[in-house]
Amino acid sequence: MHFRFAIAAVLYYYLTSCYVRCFPSGAPHESCETLSPERGHKAPSQPVQYAPFSVVATARNFEPGERIGVEIFQRDSRENFKGFMVQALDAYLHQPIGQFVPTHGMKLLRECAAVSHSDSRPKKAVNLVWQAPPDHSGEVIFRATIVQSKELYYANILAHNAQEYYFST
Repeated sequence: MHFRFAIAAVLYYYLTSCYVRCFPSGAPHESCETLSPERGHKAPSQPVQYAPFSVVATARNFEPGERIGVEIFQRDSRENFKGFMVQALDAYLHQPIGQFVPTHGMKLLRECAAVSHSDSRPKKAVNLVWQAPPDHSGEVIFRATIVQSKELYYANILAHNAQEYYFST
């Protein structure tokens, strides 16, 4: 009886902690298209309206080479997140655009204009900087996935504009 319990405990640990062990250094490149935490993820994304986190960008419109800040933060002070992925898309063509500025603790996914975590330590907030291409102006959309655990994540959260988020009536 104790032997079965031990096997069940080991299997439970393995299955529930795979995300941290499988991708402790951030999302794989295959995540670019769907922003899913991993290929073949069994748990569905939770509805974004229930996410205890916000994603806010300092601007939507950009000029060539301009930098825009993007912040992920907790709305509920009790909730931390272990992982994230943020992608920049041209608002009209819906194609990856620009690049994120390299920062300690971040993994760049240049082929899809995205950035991910590089460790699985609990986070309360993350500040990112995106840089527009040197020869293009327009409007950018930031979409994010925030992972609390293997079973709990929120995919395709669209960033709010900071002015609208902080000063709306």
